[in-house]
Amino acid sequence: MAAFSSTVFAKEDFAKKPKVPADALAIFVDDSYKLIKFKKIDGLLISENCRKKNCLALEATLKKNPFPAAVQTGLLNPAALYCASVGGINIIAINDKSHEENVCHFKDKSYINSWDLFYSRFPK
Repeated sequence: MAAFSSTVFAKEDFAKKPKVPADALAIFVDDSYKLIKFKKIDGLLISENCRKKNCLALEATLKKNPFPAAVQTGLLNPAALYCASVGGINIIAINDKSHEENVCHFKDKSYINSWDLFYSRFPK
């Protein structure tokens, strides 16, 4: 498995969003931004440290958890709820255009775009 690739930004950089390359997303963790490199695997935006075996982000795409019940109220983010239902934590990341994206983070330090994960289970 490839080494986990990240770049750390100092705490004073929090007020300004970091410059993010097109193949990465920036996440704010432990008082600093970290760049996480991503790639497309089977149409899913997933962290480059993820491989076909032993990657919780890819394993989550195989789970068949039910549609999050709380979504029916229309007040909650279904991608974030589904991320939690498969064992991840939904976080907000910044892309190369300074826009926010939902990313599902797993304990093995793998990541997948939360909406890609959601739509892999519940196609549009």
